[in-house]
Order: sequence, then C-alpha cells, then structure tokens
Amino acid sequence: ETMLGQMTQRSAVKAFSMIRPKLWGLGALVTWAAFMVVSYYNVIMAWSLQYLFYSFQSPLPWGNTTASAKDFFFGTVLRMGGPDGAEVWTLDDGMGPVNWALLLALLAQWSLIFFCIFNLQKTAQWIVLITVPVPLVLIVVMVIYGLTKPGSSQGVMAYINP
Repeated sequence: ETMLGQMTQRSAVKAFSMIRPKLWGLGALVTWAAFMVVSYYNVIMAWSLQYLFYSFQSPLPWGNTTASAKDFFFGTVLRMGGPDGAEVWTLDDGMGPVNWALLLALLAQWSLIFFCIFNLQKTAQWIVLITVPVPLVLIVVMVIYGLTKPGSSQGVMAYINP
C-alpha cells in the first residue's frame, strides 16, 4: 500500500483502483484498518496523558504495588471500580457515566493529531526534529544518572558477567 501510494501519488483507494477498478475496496479496507488502529492507540495515549498529569503529585497516586496500581487504573483513570476495589458497573449495566477527564485527554490527543496533519510538511519537519533526538538525549541522561548512583558498578558487572 505504501509503495503503491508512492508510485502513483494517490490515496490508498485510488492507488488500488488504478491497478484494477474492482480493487478499490481493498484500498478502503486499508484506510479503515489504519483509522481503527489510530483510534485504539489514541485511547492509550489519552490514558498516558492522564498518567502524566497524575505523576506531578507527590506521593504518586498509584502507589508501590501492582494491586494499588491496578486499583488506581480501574478506579481513578477508568472510573470502573469503587474505593474498596469492588466493581461499580459493567457493560451489562450500560455504558456508564461519561468520564470527563478521559474525554478531555482523548480530545487533546485528537487535536494533536489534527494539528500534526493540518500543515503536513512543516509540521512533519518539526516533529522529526523533536522526536528523533529527544529519546537519545533522555537515554544518555538516564545512563549517566544511573552510573552515578552508589552500587552502579556492581550492576554493570552483573550485566556483563551474569
């Protein structure tokens, strides 16, 4: 699909229909699948945005154990559980109330995608300029920070000689 789009300079539907007119449905299927994947990952990114917001609290609201993190996710982020961990509602009871914080985070994610696509060439240049070096810089900072901690040499030796 990507190769055909590059070769024909058309959308997926038009690129496949140029090969054979009846193949336009395959292009539509590819477009629909891409939209479904983006929709799914946008929800995950909305959860991440909420966690980013909550991470500025001290102490962290999700605690130190797996059970408390699970309770935080289902009780606070998704608002599916009560304070004691009991399930308040299920899909059998209906969709449940609107989670406004999650809806705003999802709206922010879709807005970010819109502004990234709006002025595609200039925006893509800025996105690449930011997203390519930032992870590398963060990895270098974390490695330097980790190597300056007491006992780090023992950890490095355990990594080299297991």
